Amino acid sequence: MKKKIKVEKKYSGIGKVGYNKQTQTNICVKYRFNNVEDFIKFMNRKYKVSWINIYHRTGDEKNKLAYTWGSKKGLEKPY
Repeated sequence: MKKKIKVEKKYSGIGKVGYNKQTQTNICVKYRFNNVEDFIKFMNRKYKVSWINIYHRTGDEKNKLAYTWGSKKGLEKPY
């Protein structure tokens, strides 16, 4: 039996997809991916997204903010 090789994704993204009025908390989803543009297209098709924070998962920048995306401003580099 061959051992599967696990491929690590470059980015992880957390996006706000809703709001729970009873508990007064945001509803967010998290995905891991390699291509930022394809991920943003996917999120917009699947959910009504307010904002997305995209973080590095590998290299020297691991766990640091790579990009932010907002429904009004679009994709931006972090400050």
